Amino acid sequence: MNIRVLLLAYGLVMASGASVIAQDCTPVSDCNLNNQEDSCDIAEGLSGDCDQNGIPDECQMAESVMADCNMNGLLDACEPVSPSATTGTATLRALMEGEYLFLNDPADPDEDGAPAEDPAAPRSIEVYKRLGTSWNSDGSLTPADTDSEDGFGASIAMSGSLVVVGAPNKNGNTGAVYVFERQDLGWVQTQLLEPELSTADDQFGFSVDISGSTIAIGAPQSPIEEEGPVTGGGFTPGGYVEVWSHNGTIFERVSTITNTDPLNGGGEEVGSALQLTENNWLMIGSPSSGPPGGAGRVFGYRFNGTDWELATEILTTDSPQGAAFGTSLSWSGGTLAVTSQRTLGASIDDPMVGAVYTFELSEDESSWVQADRLISSAANSLEFGASMQLSGDMLVVGEPKVDSAQGLIHLYNRMADDTWSLVDTIRPAGTVNGDGVGTAVATNGEWIAYSADGLFTNIEHREIIPDCNANGADDR
Repeated sequence: MNIRVLLLAYGLVMASGASVIAQDCTPVSDCNLNNQEDSCDIAEGLSGDCDQNGIPDECQMAESVMADCNMNGLLDACEPVSPSATTGTATLRALMEGEYLFLNDPADPDEDGAPAEDPAAPRSIEVYKRLGTSWNSDGSLTPADTDSEDGFGASIAMSGSLVVVGAPNKNGNTGAVYVFERQDLGWVQTQLLEPELSTADDQFGFSVDISGSTIAIGAPQSPIEEEGPVTGGGFTPGGYVEVWSHNGTIFERVSTITNTDPLNGGGEEVGSALQLTENNWLMIGSPSSGPPGGAGRVFGYRFNGTDWELATEILTTDSPQGAAFGTSLSWSGGTLAVTSQRTLGASIDDPMVGAVYTFELSEDESSWVQADRLISSAANSLEFGASMQLSGDMLVVGEPKVDSAQGLIHLYNRMADDTWSLVDTIRPAGTVNGDGVGTAVATNGEWIAYSADGLFTNIEHREIIPDCNANGADDR
């Protein structure tokens, strides 16, 4: 079993579970009125106690508004929060949604040419849940079947108590998607979704998203050995997206979307990235669409009550052939972030670089308007945007290959005009060549997580407004 240690500012939690000494929980002190002794709430992980005074944090904040003047759910006495760190191998994919953090390493059948006798990578996703200033183990997402090289965890999305996980290499790279639900006793697989027409190399589940009762699943249909956009001759399948809806009992397939041009050879890789947004939008990344070849597009579909209709195409004027605009997408609160692998640099003489574009939904909710374009502040930028997540007023972008693959994290905050300001670049002390800091990144708008390939994942609390009473002094 993979044992990972979460080193916290206030203790050490074993990811395999921590034993709790049985005690009498008859309430004597019960400040939160849950009919259980406060010390039991703290011991069982039901309440935080970041200042270790034996009083649940929520009770101190309820007693005095000045205990949490910026109203971020953390005691001011415990801020700034010391960074946490995990150790282990789950460092290639990360997602943070609300109080949950998901970390994993998808099992790849072609990864590094590993010999067959090597042990398979762990086929599970580690789950952490925030309690006050701590991130504690909340079990794992583990599929009910066995398929050690199906790419389980290549894509992850969460909505409410449901999580969907893509396994695009399953069944000869046909792919499948697993649905999990957080129930009283932990995470339970509730359904397995498979494509309507199973075809090798579809990579169904390469991308996934879920919003309420709707799931979108991308199948870009690109050969798994391909790197970058498809630009070769002949016809290549262009990719598709399936939409599933919950009928009250299970999820069922309700629509299939594609946008390919066989006269130009196909190969658009429709469905490489997905985002279900507000007001019935489904945004679909197609990084090999043109013209010019491989410049990339994001197709915006809207649900009309019966079906999904193409409503807009997003492209940029500075995306040349092979730019791969639309490789990944992230959305939050009316803002869509889109990565491009190889766009024009700061000057015409610069080599092409990775970029992140942000778009705002128009007031009439009928179109998307570009608000900003972000490129790396580092010289010799390399793989800026290889990982990215947007949440609220915070955008975190990874650049794992820069500076001899030491890697770098770029942290941005939203400005009043919806542009983005770089507030920090992060590279932990002791980073060496090849560490790949930024292989995975995640944020929920208040916390960030970032990984170094196969080494660690750091978790940090990042205050956007640390002076809540506007007196010029940091309140933390």
